[in-house]
Amino acid sequence: MLEIEKIIEFKKMSILKNLIVFTLVVFTSISLWGQNPKRTVLFALGENESIVSYEYYIAKHFNGNRFYCTIENINTNIWTFVFNGKRIVSSKKMELNVLYSNVNEENGYIISYIKDGAWYVNCKGKENGPYDNIYRNIYYNIIASANNYDYCYKLAGRWYGHKNGTNKRVDFVEQFYENGKYYANINGNISQGYEDVGCITLTESGKYAYCYREKGKKYANINGNISQGYEGVWNITLTESGKYAYCYREKGKNYVNINGNISQGYEDVGCITLT
Repeated sequence: MLEIEKIIEFKKMSILKNLIVFTLVVFTSISLWGQNPKRTVLFALGENESIVSYEYYIAKHFNGNRFYCTIENINTNIWTFVFNGKRIVSSKKMELNVLYSNVNEENGYIISYIKDGAWYVNCKGKENGPYDNIYRNIYYNIIASANNYDYCYKLAGRWYGHKNGTNKRVDFVEQFYENGKYYANINGNISQGYEDVGCITLTESGKYAYCYREKGKKYANINGNISQGYEGVWNITLTESGKYAYCYREKGKNYVNINGNISQGYEDVGCITLT
């Protein structure tokens, strides 16, 4: 019992010692930085407003605080983008997207949003639009050869890249759904309607590939060359030279087609890489 009491007493002394050290550090810090810490308000939220949890960034500098955030009015479901204390643009919830932000740059932001039923972009302080659609780099059903642009926009069935105030048509493959059918749009050429479209792939030089389902069979379209129908097709890979590979399933076995060369049948296959 005596030994246990000594251990408890030792732990109490250790905790007290740490508390004293921590207190001394705190008071030392206060004495170093001044006796009256200053409270700084970065931005005052309005009534019924809160910060969207995954849409904020704050940078502390010796010459001030710089930040951006997206705030939401929980009553109206309106989102507002705030940059260094200034309200830039507002739109309905989930219709405002931060495409680019740099708090150390003057007007360092690119924001897409819907206004009057059309898409617009505020690109570093200048509003551009209206557009039919907006996308940047990779979107779930659009692939465009425009990764070096500030953003891409769709207008009259074509996709364009915007960079430093100039616009250029870009190659693209787009999957969309209309009137109960899925379609592939390749540079403005729209396919027939299918039961499903996926696996869209595009190279910088404009070579494309996608898979589709028709009458219960899955097909691969490689630059306009259609494969036979399979039970399933996935993991289409395509290079700038036109070489390709994809997985498919037929009669209970899984195969890999590499430039027309068929592998043996496997129980499972995937993770294709082609250089």
